[in-house]
Amino acid sequence: KEAGQSDKEAGRAAQSGEAEPVIDTNNDTNNETSERATDGETKGSDDDDDDEEADLGGSVDILDFALGRQVPAKSSAKKKKKKSKRSREMRRSETVLSSEVPNWKGDRERKNSSGSKKYSTISSRDTPKKPTLDRAFKTLSVSGKDLRSADASNLVLDDDKQEVKGGDVHNLVKSLFDYPCERTRNRYIECFVLTYMSFTNPKELMELLSEFYVSADDLAEIVGVSKLGEVWKLRIAGFCRKWFSQAHHDFQEEQVKELRNFASNVVVGKAGTAITNTIDKVLSEKKKKSHQAFSVRPPDPIIPAKYADCGFLDIDPLELARQMCLVDYILYKEIKPRECLDLNWTRKNKDELAPNVLEFVSSFNHFSDVVATLVVSEADLKKRVHIVERLVDTVTHLRDLNNFNGMMKIISGLGKSAVFRLKATSGKLKKKYADRLEEYRELMKPSKNSAVYREALHMCSPPSIPYLGVYLSDLVFIEDGNKDTLKDGLINFQKRRQIAKVIQEIQQYQQVPYNLVELPVVNIFIQTAKVYDEEEQYQRSLQIEPREKKKKKAKE
Repeated sequence: KEAGQSDKEAGRAAQSGEAEPVIDTNNDTNNETSERATDGETKGSDDDDDDEEADLGGSVDILDFALGRQVPAKSSAKKKKKKSKRSREMRRSETVLSSEVPNWKGDRERKNSSGSKKYSTISSRDTPKKPTLDRAFKTLSVSGKDLRSADASNLVLDDDKQEVKGGDVHNLVKSLFDYPCERTRNRYIECFVLTYMSFTNPKELMELLSEFYVSADDLAEIVGVSKLGEVWKLRIAGFCRKWFSQAHHDFQEEQVKELRNFASNVVVGKAGTAITNTIDKVLSEKKKKSHQAFSVRPPDPIIPAKYADCGFLDIDPLELARQMCLVDYILYKEIKPRECLDLNWTRKNKDELAPNVLEFVSSFNHFSDVVATLVVSEADLKKRVHIVERLVDTVTHLRDLNNFNGMMKIISGLGKSAVFRLKATSGKLKKKYADRLEEYRELMKPSKNSAVYREALHMCSPPSIPYLGVYLSDLVFIEDGNKDTLKDGLINFQKRRQIAKVIQEIQQYQQVPYNLVELPVVNIFIQTAKVYDEEEQYQRSLQIEPREKKKKKAKE
């Protein structure tokens, strides 16, 4: 009778022009109902995030749960006996889970005065906030009030409810698998992996993930949708794989064991095996010496005529530029995200916190001193001019190879006070060399936030090596201009987003190596060339070009 009445009511609605949404177990009907219920709004994650979403545990449409399609059907006897109870649970599930999809308006049934059934929409003000677990991970809270005993949820969203602005550690970790907006969850995960070391550590993060995994089913029972717990578990397991594959350098041996134990003893099914396989694969690749295979044969190196004990003038400028690229890339690719956090390269224990940044900076300073020493060591003016011109030729080849860091090494060396004061030397340079040197100085000039350099870098195709000093300046600016915490003491995640953007650009140029042949004799010159300190450089400069005596004014 109820089915017949529904068909009659549906027919009357169709004649009157009103389409009445009906929840059915048939997939086609449910799809149509879902489209009407969402009122044209998008569902789930963007197509661009599909591949990554699969890796993180699978994309699940929350509307399926809200509309009750994936709730297991019960026997007909129990259905009649517990019909009213299940209806209440379904309505509660629809109401609670509707907040998973932004701007979604669910349907609820009401009777008008004539007794006919119509549907009215629930406004966003009527929809409660998402359920969240307190720090004990055993209680449920909605709208900041714990339904059992506990603590208010500390999570701050932006005005559009699309991004997390801040929160405590436990809520930031929870957002990894229960984010307020599915379309932006993957961006949040990327930022979290790059910056989590600024507000937590691998040990604490592993403990939180483990406790959330264990408590996922309890929360699902409270919400009334059993499938939700499985979705969260898959996402937690997927995050663990991504976390270790991208940040394995943050793990000590003890933390690797803890992750293995979590995968073996806590995570169920194939998800645990996948985590273990990821750990084994990453560790095995780490032990092997990485060798990039190229489809194109590298150019033949230009071997110096005087191979043994060759000097600067014996090395072709092009080959010197190539070897500088190889040396710079090896050092640049080792820079880790954690070294860029909290200005670690400036702290007292910087050797421990940012060893690769310091080594890269040390290499830069060393070669700049080599350049200055080469110039001031030559007493003969013609030979000194020739050395400067060869250095300018090297800068030209570095520009062609997109090695801006190498360019800046030489420009910085030629800009040291001991070299810059040599007016007789610069005055003897050929016009083409003087013009090119001025052009490169303009390119690397820091004025207007290094706008010219940034534009040139972004127009290059990899392989490229940026000038690291610009990124370090950006990170200092972010640290000085943004507080670590919000007004209420919560972690400022917006600041971490800015830092992550800089780190992502640094990583962008770590992916593609140079297809060049290493020439040990040139590398030996780069590493072991004679170097004077700044004081000695200046004294040598005064010897080869003494100060001009001031002319005495003629007596009147």
